[in-house]
Amino acid sequence: WTSRTWRLNAPVAISVPSGNDTVIFVYDSFEIDELDDFLDSLGFKYNTDELLWASDLFGYRSVRAGRYLIPAQSGYRGFLTKLARGQQDAGQVRIIPGHFKEELLKELPEQFRFTNEELQEALSDTDFLDSLGVKPADVVGYLHPDTYSMYWTTSPRGLIQRLKTEFDKKLTEELLAEMETRNLGMSQVLTMASIIQGEAIYSDEMPRISGLYWNRIRIGMPLQADPTVSYALGAKRRLFYSDYSTDHPYNTYKIRGLPPGPINNPSYKAIEAAVFPERHDYIYMVATPQGRHIFSKSYQEHQKAAREWRRYLNSR
Repeated sequence: WTSRTWRLNAPVAISVPSGNDTVIFVYDSFEIDELDDFLDSLGFKYNTDELLWASDLFGYRSVRAGRYLIPAQSGYRGFLTKLARGQQDAGQVRIIPGHFKEELLKELPEQFRFTNEELQEALSDTDFLDSLGVKPADVVGYLHPDTYSMYWTTSPRGLIQRLKTEFDKKLTEELLAEMETRNLGMSQVLTMASIIQGEAIYSDEMPRISGLYWNRIRIGMPLQADPTVSYALGAKRRLFYSDYSTDHPYNTYKIRGLPPGPINNPSYKAIEAAVFPERHDYIYMVATPQGRHIFSKSYQEHQKAAREWRRYLNSR
């Protein structure tokens, strides 16, 4: 097998990440008599007569779609058996926390065979989501960030179902009990967690940020969370004063309380922070150049910290 890297358009593609082992992606199943052309197109070295004789001997008639890891010293039996029986090799799927739905629609299909249109359809299938106990407005919050071992041919609905199952497994009895004590629904938790995720760079600040936002809700103050403005704009960038007046149901400078649903897929640490906030009297915060925050109890203290932040931004 070659150790070069190949990229072809559908129906097939191949890549060799390292060494001499080869990873083959077969986009669509095809008859075994097309295997000769398939291997030729990828630059494989083999004996045509032996390959056809072996496939005839083993009784294989077709190659199935899938992702296959072919060892460098693979023989005809192992090679043909894998492709003919669809014995795929799972790959590592990485889902990053804090991404908007539009970002996930772009990133997830890059790790699977399905398209972003097919994923969008699954995420909008109300009957399917209802069978999982998921509200359409909350679905992005269930695309739980982690690294998973999954098959490349997994369907969009299979992916969503798997992520929901893994999400449910992580919920501890302590967390669920605290939610019940505080009369919090999962939609509220995921929404608050997504805002915390969008605000915090360092996870150790998450409980304090959570306490600040819950304090604002308790006293009837708008959340005024910048990540919700970014979500309303559909872009993660520095915000300007005009952005805060954007008319959007998720802009928490314009609405009171929590927005209609999560703005991103929060990490479990953010979910824990949403349920177990730090107890304090802070209601203001401003970012620092190091990516952390200065927390204040009064508007006067906040204004002083905000001036320092504006000076830093202007210097940049």
